[in-house]
Amino acid sequence: MIKDSYETLLTKSKYLIGLQCAKYLWMSFHEKHKIPKPDEQAQHIFDQGHIVGEFVTYDKSSLTDGYIEFTNSKVIEIKKAE
Repeated sequence: MIKDSYETLLTKSKYLIGLQCAKYLWMSFHEKHKIPKPDEQAQHIFDQGHIVGEFVTYDKSSLTDGYIEFTNSKVIEIKKAE
């Protein structure tokens, strides 16, 4: 069976994982099913990071001197620093 080429591609993220822990990198390619899923709290933090990443990618000028306020994992307001 031939794996999907994306699964075997060494990306920047996987490279950085390998610098932190070689065993984790090996498992991410060969035994991905054995890597535990993040708990609910960690997943919530990851989800917020993805939302901020998407938002900043869309409008980079919006965060020059301010912060984002969240409610239920959704951006509700961008506030400028005073």
